[in-house]
Amino acid sequence: MYSFVTSELTMMLVYGVPSSLKNADLDSSLNWTECIQSCYNSQPCVIAWQVSGSCATYEYSVMGSVTKTDSSNGSIVAFKVETTDGECPIGSNPPTFNNQNATGYYDDKNTSGGYSYDNSVEYCNDLSTRPTGVWYPEDAAYFPKLAQMMLSYLAFNNTYIRIDGIRTTACQSTPSTAECMSVKGFNFTGPPVENFDYYDWVTDSSAQETLDDNCIVMVVNGSNPLKMDVRR
Repeated sequence: MYSFVTSELTMMLVYGVPSSLKNADLDSSLNWTECIQSCYNSQPCVIAWQVSGSCATYEYSVMGSVTKTDSSNGSIVAFKVETTDGECPIGSNPPTFNNQNATGYYDDKNTSGGYSYDNSVEYCNDLSTRPTGVWYPEDAAYFPKLAQMMLSYLAFNNTYIRIDGIRTTACQSTPSTAECMSVKGFNFTGPPVENFDYYDWVTDSSAQETLDDNCIVMVVNGSNPLKMDVRR
């Protein structure tokens, strides 16, 4: 493996084979170096793979699984990972390193939320828009239908979708107070929702399994009803 660029993000190369080409974007005009750079430049992309003379890139939501191989196979996959000072993560079991170093854009749990709240805000800003919230009963009725439609494009059926809302710094240590459980306990990129009346929580808005769980998300779990939660 080696660091392809010096940045907070690095393309890290390991021997491996993606499970499918079904959801990959293919471009036969790119060589391997250009393929890696193309994935690095694309915010949703997390994996690049050279196969049959084509560049295959995968977005985080449809990447599926990757089988680790060795040099005898010859297949190389480039993973986009977070890094410090442009250096590759270190340790055993690449590219996840037992989820100790290579987190942020790739994680070995489908529901881990490798795409951060800041990433989603930045991506929306690039599109001149912003993350949404659940304002009306029509929203609450529409989002489950949209999520089920999206599942047909995903390589897994257990994930979550980022929406607007991140817990305020003051409420991160006291999420169970009345004010912190209300919309006043969260910062919103766009106009804040008036209340959480149409948020069907897994538990409630004070949820905080770990200290990093402060972002409002929509939890998608197969055909189960769509639920709201507060996660990393």
